[in-house]
Amino acid sequence: MEHNQNTSYETNVVMAEQTATVEENNMAMPTRECVVCLIAQPEQEFYPTYSTTCQHMYRYICNSCTYYSVKVILDSAISSQVSCPETNCPAKWSSNEVRQVLLVNNDHLLLNKYDANLIRQFLESDDNFFWCAHGCGSGQYDYTISIRNSKMTCIACKKDTCVFHRVKWHEGMTCDQYEQWYPSTDAMTRQWIQTYTKKCPGCQCNIEKNGGCNLMTCKKCGRQFTWDNLFSYTPLTNYWYTSHQYDRGGTINYNTLANHTHVRHEMNHRPHRKGKLASLLRLLKF
Repeated sequence: MEHNQNTSYETNVVMAEQTATVEENNMAMPTRECVVCLIAQPEQEFYPTYSTTCQHMYRYICNSCTYYSVKVILDSAISSQVSCPETNCPAKWSSNEVRQVLLVNNDHLLLNKYDANLIRQFLESDDNFFWCAHGCGSGQYDYTISIRNSKMTCIACKKDTCVFHRVKWHEGMTCDQYEQWYPSTDAMTRQWIQTYTKKCPGCQCNIEKNGGCNLMTCKKCGRQFTWDNLFSYTPLTNYWYTSHQYDRGGTINYNTLANHTHVRHEMNHRPHRKGKLASLLRLLKF
């Protein structure tokens, strides 16, 4: 019995010493505060630098928030272009660098979507590639783009598309007759575009706003901007607030920002960190 008690005592002592050692190591571990989530985290959460084109020596956005930034870009737009979220870093990440972020976080679903978007954008960059005008989702190459009255038959749905006008085939009409028959329609379309759309500040394509909030995402280039004033901002900013939280002068409404659960907790329980909110301004890239 005495031997068992001694063994139990020694085991407890060893466990206590191991616990103390772990706690001491944790206390001694260098940390860094992420400028997005405002949480002090181990230094390894800020390594490595994801891109060789990045111009900063150190990272101040943790791995989790960096991944979230990439996820917002790829989830909310049909864009495959990802920029470094670090302040004042103009680096554009390569496809392999974006894939690395997704693979490290085991997001294979988003990785597949990203690869599909890369293929789509590559195809659409070629003037000789055409989507079927009937909306079946199929597309193919046709090298008669400059020839009027050229008809492309879809390999999927077998329906015809006018290659010159990129519309459903105008059965019984030549391209000249089609243009003569629908001139007023074209003029009305141009007037409607001028009245009800705005140009993306990134790629200059026309975008229509048919509801929802003031935040817009261009489906062609992925640029995010506010509809009223066409201010561009980084997708990482959406982690904290939406475009509703801008006042009419284009400045940040701190009262709305403070409604975020994490920020409200920080301000109520650690008021000395209230000034840290100002660091969020550095994330804006107008």
